[in-house]
Amino acid sequence: MIIINTASACGYTHQYAEWEQFYSQNSKGFEILAFPSNQFLGQEKGTDQEIANFCNLHFNLHFPLFKKSDVRGKSKNEVYRWLSTKALNGWNDRSPAWNFNKYVVDQEGELRAFFPSKTSPKDGDFNQLIVEMM
Repeated sequence: MIIINTASACGYTHQYAEWEQFYSQNSKGFEILAFPSNQFLGQEKGTDQEIANFCNLHFNLHFPLFKKSDVRGKSKNEVYRWLSTKALNGWNDRSPAWNFNKYVVDQEGELRAFFPSKTSPKDGDFNQLIVEMM
């Protein structure tokens, strides 16, 4: 699983296209879960329906897009609470610092990696991890 916090008005929004391509090529091996959040300079202001419409119109997304929620701070959703709490996931305490941070979870439910916003599916370190996991 690749879990990504997303936003429609971010400089990294173009990554939706890259992740959709990755998903279409690897959908039998990996699930991508997108969590829109408005916590970084208000770059995800729309309603859940507006966000979904934007993503479908511009990127024709086929991977799950969840309801807009918080991904850091006291009100972060339960998925991000697990992803960013060392006592729960075993090693990581990093919350997203910006939009399009990525977390990779393996088939056994173990958190394997955290990648920053700039990481795309074409990144060498990301690809190396994916090959190891397949």
